[in-house]
Amino acid sequence: MSKTARGVAVLGVAVLLAGCAAGVDKAGSETLTLRLASIDGELDPTGTQYGQAAFVEALSGVSDGRLEVEIAWEYGERRADAESDLVRAIADGDLDGGWPSTRAFAAAGYSGMKAIEAPMTLTNYEALSAVIDGPAGEQLLAALDGTPILGLGTTISELRRPFSTKPLAEPTDWDGVRFRSYNSPVQADAITALGGEPVSAGIDWRERVEAGALDGAELGLGIGSVVGGDVLPNVTANVILWPKLAVLSVNRERFESLSDEQRGWVEEAAHLAVAAAVDGDYDEADFAEVACSAGVRFVEAPADAIAALRERVQPVIDAIAADPAERALLDEVTKVAQQHPAPDAPVIPAGCGVGGSGPSSGEDVAFAPIPDGIYRTDVTLDELNAAGLSNSQGYTGTWTMTVDAGTYAYTCRPNALPGTDCGHVPYASETEYANVLEAGYLHGDDRTVRFVYDAAVHDRLAGCGSCHSLPTKTVGWQLDGDTLTFSDIGEPVIDELLVIEPWVRVG
Repeated sequence: MSKTARGVAVLGVAVLLAGCAAGVDKAGSETLTLRLASIDGELDPTGTQYGQAAFVEALSGVSDGRLEVEIAWEYGERRADAESDLVRAIADGDLDGGWPSTRAFAAAGYSGMKAIEAPMTLTNYEALSAVIDGPAGEQLLAALDGTPILGLGTTISELRRPFSTKPLAEPTDWDGVRFRSYNSPVQADAITALGGEPVSAGIDWRERVEAGALDGAELGLGIGSVVGGDVLPNVTANVILWPKLAVLSVNRERFESLSDEQRGWVEEAAHLAVAAAVDGDYDEADFAEVACSAGVRFVEAPADAIAALRERVQPVIDAIAADPAERALLDEVTKVAQQHPAPDAPVIPAGCGVGGSGPSSGEDVAFAPIPDGIYRTDVTLDELNAAGLSNSQGYTGTWTMTVDAGTYAYTCRPNALPGTDCGHVPYASETEYANVLEAGYLHGDDRTVRFVYDAAVHDRLAGCGSCHSLPTKTVGWQLDGDTLTFSDIGEPVIDELLVIEPWVRVG
């Protein structure tokens, strides 16, 4: 799977909150501008949202540039109810369209899509492809018949797994867990059935975890490894709670105001989007590697535990089946699930098999045997230039790393460039730990070390309260006498500061 950004022809991208779109109606004109919106902040944050990216690209391509789009990114500022607000904005005509997820429609007052989130039912990408390209997909879009919204097609985002502060492998692990529910009554009911406490949260969920008010969240492996692995370092690899599917949606009245040719362009773009989603490569091996380097640890639920979890959530599925407005889609979803029953589970990278980044995590996350001591390196601008690196991150300065019982802590003293040296952070004092910029645990072996940031260690040393989060960095290491040398070994995330110059033990 390639997560390299694809070249997408997004024309005239801008944030629009209201107002009339410039362009074409049936009277005719050269260019039609469609006002679309997404809550995701960018078109394809994981490199696997093939359908959404293809839709935007195709709108321009099939029309020879006569369709343009203006996209409101991060619509609703990622509040807990932002996606349902997006559905309402499309229905009201405040926007021409967008791609809200199926989860958002129920809270916005539209029935008929709950079955997509029937817990632990659609558990692999083959099933999702079969849904969006078969009778289930037709039934899903038919749920919008007679409403102000026209569904053009459905595309795939990610399977959602439980990310958590502690491993969730057994049913009893769920008891009392405060777990993020995102804008979905089905999610809230399922979390309750599993034994947890649903917590409605938007983009502030990370702050809630860091404050000790939230214990877990449902995330895709791709997005979770980027935004959640440092604060929710455990993921249950073979438990798929539900998928995230996006509905390519337009305001029905706006669509009907278009000419036949223009409607044909929009429908063709949607058709190409669904085809791209069906044909997409959803291999999660690369995501698992990145997640591992970010500090995520994988646990697998035993077969009897999965059976018990399914038993806990069955009443939620039964409630969907008992609702006449939801039953038809559930029937089609169940057929697909029976044909594709096995949950997708990524290959767990070596050394990433037991949850957690702290000192009680077990053998798979043993501390790297770097001797305790105080190590120092002096980075100058000339050395940065020689290494082909910029100083945009403030790498210059005299850096000190204290290694103590498997933990590390960075401090820094400015040299020639105060205000730029030391990561652009003002200097505090020469007292040990008075200017700690980063701290955490050192995991690895006698050749490789992972710098796993830990907010609790940072707070204990620096008193920073809700400390910032940083990705895990992985490098090679070698100690020759008192000279500690780090090297880039091709891992997904490294810290360039570590490898610019050797570090010398000074205490």
